[in-house]
Amino acid sequence: FFTNSTSSHSTKHTNSCWHTASATAAAATAGQCPGLERLKSSVVAAAAQAAAAVAADDPEAAPSPATSTRNIASSSSSNSNRGTSSTDSPRRRLRRSSSSTSPASSTSSSSSIEADSAIQQQQQQQQWQQPDSELGKYSYRMVISYDGTAYSGWQLQLQAPTVQAQVERALSTALRQSRRALSVCAAGRTDAGVHARGQVVQFFTNSTSIDPHKLPYKLNSLLPHDIRVQWVCQTAPDFNVTVSALCKTYHYHLDSGSCHDPLRVRYSYHCRRQLDLTAMQAAAALLVGTHDFTQFSNVANERVKRNPVKTIERFDVVVDGPAAVRLEVQGTGFLYKQVRHMSGALIAIGEGRLGLQDIVRRLEIGDTEPPGAGGLWRGHNVAPAKGLLLHEVQYPPSADDPTGLLYPSLPHDDYGRLLARIPGASSVDE
Repeated sequence: FFTNSTSSHSTKHTNSCWHTASATAAAATAGQCPGLERLKSSVVAAAAQAAAAVAADDPEAAPSPATSTRNIASSSSSNSNRGTSSTDSPRRRLRRSSSSTSPASSTSSSSSIEADSAIQQQQQQQQWQQPDSELGKYSYRMVISYDGTAYSGWQLQLQAPTVQAQVERALSTALRQSRRALSVCAAGRTDAGVHARGQVVQFFTNSTSIDPHKLPYKLNSLLPHDIRVQWVCQTAPDFNVTVSALCKTYHYHLDSGSCHDPLRVRYSYHCRRQLDLTAMQAAAALLVGTHDFTQFSNVANERVKRNPVKTIERFDVVVDGPAAVRLEVQGTGFLYKQVRHMSGALIAIGEGRLGLQDIVRRLEIGDTEPPGAGGLWRGHNVAPAKGLLLHEVQYPPSADDPTGLLYPSLPHDDYGRLLARIPGASSVDE
């Protein structure tokens, strides 16, 4: 029957009937239920019903009731003799029928599979193209500062305090919007213990009565003392807080005094050895430009592998006081813990534990070997998180124009929200 059937609807309906009839006949033949004669009559009736259903959809594909009854009886008998459950028989019958399928039927089946695959791909594409039905209609961004000491980073976690959780709670309370409507996202996914002075956070809302001048005061009254909103503004409808960024600037603070300044202990790393600032500046100059920074990163546990080639636009070593040094690095994007690895390498060079040739060598290795050149010690320690600060994220001026579009060539919905991915979009950076 499976070999001769050409109608998908008929096949599904008849398959169910055959399966029910076969299971019933198998149980009767094995002597598992009383009333054998009554059960056999039911089997014949089920077979006739199945044949009538097929004939109604496709008369040529319908077998005769007598043939159907014989097929069911022989199938149930073989199942009973083998001592297996009747649920195995449809799979075996399908394998037998597939071996005897005609070329025309195989071509039709292949075309049907290809068509179904194309439909599934189209449906999946439409799923990510269409915005969430609960997503707010209007896009806003705000600049926030926070002391990351008490938090396990920016990103939301179920059993750990995070900056995102506090920001979402405050926004939900102030705007009376759900988390899905707000869809809060940050420009940089700062790690546990990392601080921020210019973190940019995007959120959506359906409210048309937001006062950007009053909202920061309302949010700050709801936020803990170590998180503060500096300002809020409405953005272009298709603004994306991560992809629309032109560059990010990080600062890493060092304390080079004889002892760690207690007033800076939460925000700087203490170097116990004297630092050679000239050698550190020379090493920083080697890192400027477009390179493969695999050896200056950690392997993040992500589904999508990031592009390890990043561009560092500026890397300066700045004297920030009698015993204070600030490393300033600006780039278009960063790998996981890349800034902390580069800072740790510069500290090792300043202390004389590494040379400039080590920086050149690691840039040459790139991604030809795993980070750490095959698991070996890199000669430097990853700089602690407490010294790192997300200083600034820069955007084009048109990002804050709610009447314009940043990507006019891409499809948008009625509210200006994007319906397609932005070319060159990547995952959230550190």
